[in-house]
This record gives sequence, C-alpha cells and structure tokens, in this order.
Amino acid sequence: MEYLIKLVNQEYVEKHSLSNLTGSAFTGMKKLLKSRNLNSDFLEKYRFELNSKNSQALLEDSFNQALKEYPELTESELYLAAVKEVLSELKDRYTEFLSKDEYSAMMESMQAVPYAGIGVIIRSGGKNGYLEVVEPVEDSPALKAGLKAGDLLLKINEVSTWGMTSEDAQKYIRGPEGTKVKLSVKRQGRKAEFTLQVVRKKLKLKALSYHKMGDFVGYLKLTVFGDEAADEVKIALNKLRAQGAKAFILDLRNNGGGYIDSAIDILSLFLPSGSTATKVYSRKKPMEIYYTRPEFYQYAPLVIFANAYSASASEITAAALRENRGVKILGEKTYGKASVQKIYPLPDGSAVKLTVAHYLTPKGYNLDKRGLQPDLQVSKEADFYLLSDKVLRENLKPSWNKVGSLGEALRKAQKQLTPDYRLYSVSAYKSQEKLMDKLVYCNSQGKKVIFIFENMF
Repeated sequence: MEYLIKLVNQEYVEKHSLSNLTGSAFTGMKKLLKSRNLNSDFLEKYRFELNSKNSQALLEDSFNQALKEYPELTESELYLAAVKEVLSELKDRYTEFLSKDEYSAMMESMQAVPYAGIGVIIRSGGKNGYLEVVEPVEDSPALKAGLKAGDLLLKINEVSTWGMTSEDAQKYIRGPEGTKVKLSVKRQGRKAEFTLQVVRKKLKLKALSYHKMGDFVGYLKLTVFGDEAADEVKIALNKLRAQGAKAFILDLRNNGGGYIDSAIDILSLFLPSGSTATKVYSRKKPMEIYYTRPEFYQYAPLVIFANAYSASASEITAAALRENRGVKILGEKTYGKASVQKIYPLPDGSAVKLTVAHYLTPKGYNLDKRGLQPDLQVSKEADFYLLSDKVLRENLKPSWNKVGSLGEALRKAQKQLTPDYRLYSVSAYKSQEKLMDKLVYCNSQGKKVIFIFENMF
C-alpha cells in the first residue's frame, strides 16, 4: 500500500498530498467494514492522529489491526478496498487498478498474444450501462454468429453486464477453445432481446489488416497502436506500393489507442523527419515536443477514416497528419481523449494505470472531451470509399498541373538549353518501358536527355 500511495503522489499528472491519499485509503477500509456490518470505530483513532509525517506508519498499523480484529477478512480484499478509494480520490476515469488477470489480459491485447475467445471489440458504458459491441473482428466466431456493431450485450453466460468493464467481460468471454459462450443481445430495431451461442476459438488479434483497392489505392486498417504496429504498417506500405498503390487510406475507426511511441513511429512513415507529432505536458516537464523520427518517407496522397471510438493515439495520429500536411479526416467526431497513461506493475502481479500527462495537437489544440471534427461527415460504409476515392484522385493530380505548372516550367527551361538537349518529366510516362522508348528515340536523333523527377521541384 505504501508503494502505491507514493507512486500516485509522485507520478500522477496532478499533485495530491500523501496525507489526503492516505486518508482515502482509511475511507476505503472503513467502507468495506461497514458493508460487512463490522465495527470500524477503531480506525477513527488512527485518522485523528494522521499527518504527513506519520501517515504511512499509521496506515500499516490500521491495516494490520483490521485483519487482527476480523479474521474473516482477507488481506487482498482489504487492500483492494483501500486502493480503489485512493484512485477514486483522483476523479479520473482513465486511472484504474488492474487485478493480476486484468493486467495480463490488457498486455495480451496490446501484444497480440493468442487466446481463446469469440473475437469482438466491446466497450463499457453503453446504453443504460450495458456493454456495447464496437465491432466484431474480421473472420471471427462473433462475426459468423451474427453479432453487429451497436448491439448491446445484456448478459454473458447469464451474468448481467450492467456496470461491467470491458476487462471484467473478458473473464466471462474467454475460456477453453471449443466451449460455448451464451450471449443475451439487444439490437436496435428489434423489440425483444435474443440469444446467441458462440463457440470459442483460438484467436490472435491482428493489429493491422490491409489490401489493395481498385487500381491505385492501398487500404490499411489499424486496430491498436501496439508494440509491433509501426513495423507492420511499414511492411504493408512496401507491399502495397509493390502492387501499384499510389495513394492510401488509413482506417482508424474503432481504434481506442495504445502506445504513444507507436503513434510517433507510424507518423514517421507518413511525415518528413522532424515534423511535430504532438506536444505533451506533465508535472515533471511543463512542455515536451515529440517529433517524427528519421525513417524512409515517401509522399503519397492519404485520407483517414475515424469515428466516435477513435481515441488517444488514434487522435494524435489523425491530428498530426491533418495539421502537418492537410490530410482529410472522413467519418465522425472522434472520442476526445487527450491524456497519457502509464502502467505500473505492482509486486503482487497486479498493476495500476495512472494518467501521467496531457497532450496537445501540433498546433496546440486540446481535444480532451471535444475530439476532432471530421473534414467530411460520413456515416454510411459505402460513402467512405466513394468520398475517399474522390479526395485521393484530386490529390494525385500533381501541383504543377495548376497555376505555375511544371509544363510551363519545362518550356521555359528548355529555352535556356542548347538545341541538342531535351528536357522531359518522368511523371509524364506511365511505365518504365515508355520512358525507355523515349530515351532510345532521342538517342537515335542525336539528342541528349534530361529527365526531371517530381521531388526536384
């Protein structure tokens, strides 16, 4: 307990005194005793003597005294009651205690560790306090069973999900491969709830899926900013370019975030080195600017898909791309989470997730509880692709076809050359073969050729 209280006192983004945090721990223990109809008067003498110098010693004494007075209490439940009250003192919905199982499940979701489940992304705090389906995972048992985005899960194996966190739900949804999960589902447009039996299957949540769309678009859907996300995006970009992709869609819908370092590594693939990725401020550092890192950067038109479940690292990424290079965001207003959490493992295998900083967009916009407004409001799935195709095609038109075109620049430059030189733009040739044909022809006419590449301008 002493370690956790000091951790909150030293690392949390806002300052809270040791005595106040310790007082909250006393309150938590007292609430537990009262809920069991046990006398808690003996705790008052400890609280009366409480001050900043003796708070930790008094808390330890009172903790041991409670266990001595009431042998039916376990050390872990008393500790948990105290911890939860300490964290509730912060009034921060993103700071939370994670049990050993919850911590393990969270790390699995970030690292794409195989597990047996049904493959569904859910969120707590849906309509009337029930769990809501954000999205069934591609090719998953949940999708095949008929679950849809927006469905409410009222019960899991006859256990009500009212007030349940998504981490708590994992304990009921995951289990031995081949066994069934019974879901009570409420769907908009249907009066009565219905039941689905879903068979658990060994799954590995893919952080990224991608494919080529049409003649020139590469589509990438990122579900989480995990450890390996940037490497996966880099590999996907290279493969899509090899298949002829000249423009890209980065789909961040239903992506709740992840590691800020992962977001910066991914931004480094889409922005020149040294571009501002985000600005972060904390108690220890008033303002720290994060820049994109040296990486192979190749410009290509890009659009972003986002919705109300795009949060945190997704919003950092979308905002940086829009503010640095004018990338259009299609979809809905994003979630609005502008805080950074760090997970601190505790000695017993549990962990605490603390808010340690807040961030701003490169231009200084605080999107906390406000989110990012899209450039184009889109809700229907088909409209995402129709509008993105239009935006990308417009961005594929080289800037030199507008005012001050490359064609005009080439004509002016040609006049400055001697007659035995010919000046051509590489972009005017659709294939390497046609480019070589032009070179061979010019050589046969005794002309010297200068080819201009787009990035020379």
